[in-house]
Amino acid sequence: MINDVTVAVWNQALLCLAQPLLSGPDDDSETARRVRVQWAVSRPAVLRSYPWNCAMRRALLPALVEKPAWGFANAFSLPTGCLRLWEVDGQKRGPWTVEGGRVLTDLPGPLRVRFVADIEAHQMDPALRLLMAKEMAADLAMALTNNATLGQSLAADIKRLRVETRASDAMEANDQQFYDRDDMPDWLDVRR
Repeated sequence: MINDVTVAVWNQALLCLAQPLLSGPDDDSETARRVRVQWAVSRPAVLRSYPWNCAMRRALLPALVEKPAWGFANAFSLPTGCLRLWEVDGQKRGPWTVEGGRVLTDLPGPLRVRFVADIEAHQMDPALRLLMAKEMAADLAMALTNNATLGQSLAADIKRLRVETRASDAMEANDQQFYDRDDMPDWLDVRR
């Protein structure tokens, strides 16, 4: 769904590149077409990259009648809009795997899962929207400005913003979030 919040994210990306802003969701310029394509690729990739609180959802999944051919006792369809399965029956790692849009496990149904959902801009935390805009700007830099250096300078800004956004997001979670070692905030690393 394209709405004013989505267009605002797109325009923030264009501002980072010193490009003319889009007039609205129906803008049919070449820039708008490129931005829409990049949004379709960047949004799910950034959402999938981390268990953002605003994108986390819970579901109870019924077991499918068709059982896995071997290795596991039960199969469950992933929830609609699931970009990444995060937790099964309270475990981030365990006796389960995702294959072909199904969760395979020996656990019985209904299966309790937490997952990263495919959400739209208006459902995102404001800091995540800013990160999304920067990620899009970096990806669009060469195509819209023919300036590879600009994309590289945005990449450094994105790394810092990603760490800050994830740290802020983690502070609002009840369970411990896991950082990639490269994304560990300096203040957290010092405490180790």
